[in-house]
Amino acid sequence: VARSKGNFNRCPDAKKLTRAVREMIGREPSYKGCKIVDPHGLKQVMRTHGWRDAEINDTAGFHSQDNVIYLLRGNEWSQLHELVHAAGIVDKDLAPWATEGITEAVAEDIAKTKKWKHRSTYPQYVKIVREDLCPALGLTVLQVGQIVAAQPSKAGRELSQRLALRTNVPVRTWYKALGPGVLGP
Repeated sequence: VARSKGNFNRCPDAKKLTRAVREMIGREPSYKGCKIVDPHGLKQVMRTHGWRDAEINDTAGFHSQDNVIYLLRGNEWSQLHELVHAAGIVDKDLAPWATEGITEAVAEDIAKTKKWKHRSTYPQYVKIVREDLCPALGLTVLQVGQIVAAQPSKAGRELSQRLALRTNVPVRTWYKALGPGVLGP
């Protein structure tokens, strides 16, 4: 129905972006399809996946739990970010702020390495990932992305354990800051 009303269209070719994500974080983006949606279509999709209207505002793209990428019409630039999610940087064991910050920082680094133009999102979360999380871990953004993408369902615990070893702060304390359900940094 949404397609017949013009709410869905096809996404741009993602071969170049997919190849870059695979090269940089070692994981192939896995998704069933990609669709361009109008604001109403995006809102419908995100609501069916449990998002509230206040969380949907200013969203440029969405990687759904059923593994489909939706890009808001006019925001096709967000495809790289969504492909990084599709490679495994998802919030299965991480707080949404950490997931989005790591995802966007990885997308920025891929774009910079490939000399592509990229419009950044989540600046506050990216700043925390770059200035606090990665240095505390002693890792680069891409290394953190590789860890998260390799085991999304254990990412929060893995990062918390690594932080605990480097900081003498208990794993549980770190997990309370990075784990699922934490609304902000």
